Amino acid sequence: TIISIDTETAGLYASKNPIIQIGMGIYELDAETLQYETLAEGEWNFKPSQFTDKIIDQHAVEEVNHLNLEELEKTGLLVSEVEEKMTAMLAEHTNKEFWTTVIGHNFRFDKKFIQVYMKDFYRHQLDSFRFDDTIQMIDLLFDTTGLEPDKWPDRKLPTICKLLGVTNYNAHTALSDAKATFLVYVGIRKKLREVGCAMQAIRYAAGSGSFNIITQCAESLNFK
Repeated sequence: TIISIDTETAGLYASKNPIIQIGMGIYELDAETLQYETLAEGEWNFKPSQFTDKIIDQHAVEEVNHLNLEELEKTGLLVSEVEEKMTAMLAEHTNKEFWTTVIGHNFRFDKKFIQVYMKDFYRHQLDSFRFDDTIQMIDLLFDTTGLEPDKWPDRKLPTICKLLGVTNYNAHTALSDAKATFLVYVGIRKKLREVGCAMQAIRYAAGSGSFNIITQCAESLNFK
């Protein structure tokens, strides 16, 4: 079971800028075939006025996330309400008999905001799972292809989506980014398998090992 989470925030600093939106998708992934099924998806907005001592960057909210502060105030939820809804979704769609992983893109950023603003949800729900960050995974993928780090593309989600052929229809909204992150996660795993298969095939063909295996793998995956 894969839980993909993304947050949208009113600034870059969890100590002073509040969380304004969170999205979560729960997926069942077959480790062998990498086929998946969507179990549940949800997105929740937070009422800004509950963060009375925090600074809300209006540009970040309205221009980047395309959210209206007045509408957020009318329809947004309290932290406790969001925690309750997300906890219920996890309870319904996760099975303790299966391995569960929480993923995010640059998840250290999201994780910090969740720890600060959703303490109970983090402590009693997320902290029991293992975490994967797709940025660390893409670093591993670039490293296995033999590309020099100065030739690596940037690791922003739109760049990685383009690299892996993932379409993110509503970028900078929490659920859309969470869904895109999951598809990136699956895409990276597929590419890592391709690298492994390519290396085995080239080693077998080379015989003496005189070929530059890593370079050929990079070329075969079109990462140049």
